[in-house]
Amino acid sequence: MNEYGNGLLWTPLPLEQVLAYPEGAPSPCLEVQIGSRILQVQPGEHGMGVIQRLISADPGDYLDPRWQPGSRIRLP
Repeated sequence: MNEYGNGLLWTPLPLEQVLAYPEGAPSPCLEVQIGSRILQVQPGEHGMGVIQRLISADPGDYLDPRWQPGSRIRLP
């Protein structure tokens, strides 16, 4: 066992290349609550952010395109 857990990864690429982010480490996400929803948002420029994850008990929220990962929202 190592720091990445148990398992095998069959690839000709070195582990550092497989686990590396193409543009460096992503900026930390913010948790924003909108109504009963919790959104993990990666902050961007001009008070905007990109939704990375939706956490909600309402199944309808996952079908609403406003809350889809990749959507841009204005940060409060």
